[in-house]
Amino acid sequence: MAAIPIPCCFLACISRLSPLIPLGYKKLQARQAQEETLSSKLAGSKSRGEEEETWEIISQSGIICIIVDNLIKSQIYSDYVQAHLAPSGYIKIPTDMDVYLDKCRFLPKLNNERPNERNSTFKERFSSLQTLVLIMFGQDTVLVPRETSWFGYYDDGSFEPVLPPFETALYKEDWIGLKTLNEAGRVKFVNVTGNHLRISLADMRKHIVPYLEDKKSKSIMSSLSLLWAASMDAVRETWLGRLAGLQEISPLLLPSLSDR
Repeated sequence: MAAIPIPCCFLACISRLSPLIPLGYKKLQARQAQEETLSSKLAGSKSRGEEEETWEIISQSGIICIIVDNLIKSQIYSDYVQAHLAPSGYIKIPTDMDVYLDKCRFLPKLNNERPNERNSTFKERFSSLQTLVLIMFGQDTVLVPRETSWFGYYDDGSFEPVLPPFETALYKEDWIGLKTLNEAGRVKFVNVTGNHLRISLADMRKHIVPYLEDKKSKSIMSSLSLLWAASMDAVRETWLGRLAGLQEISPLLLPSLSDR
């Protein structure tokens, strides 16, 4: 049997969920039994791999994926998984909304989704942001669906279609202040190419850097530029300035610190 490399982070997740693995394995056995029955009906006999009791590498690695898949689908909102696996706190399954709202520990609070627990202070602070830049990566394989970058998501009870941000209940009922912020013209919906967080330097300069420039910083740099010019005026009148020929340099041609 060939060895299969498994990422350490994946092993860490498996070790934390180990008490629940038997449950996933039982479901796997039931699934395999169904597949074998279907295979027998279609082919009339076992496949060569089954007769020789050998598995391909993809089958070996697939077993772990199937176990974890069954585990996630059935136990993601259990107290144990929520307490031991951090990503489970921000997984929203649209076909299991009642359990999600009741058991998921993080995302419902963050989105102000629980009707009786909506935090007005959180909404007030969020809607007071100067600018909110939401970046969606066109080839994102981490966020499902990728439109969640813009607060878009599936409608309750279905995995299709994906609702644009303006059609979700979160936006229409303004749970977190996104609608207020957008109507004030302070939300920027940006779409870039690449996978999750793989932003190019050009896109970084275009979409992010301009919002990192603080007005106070610009004011300080402008003052320093004026100070630099005044200092050069003083030096220009000294013997060193005359020796260096600085008297022939126009103050308008001096480099501005704000341009650096």
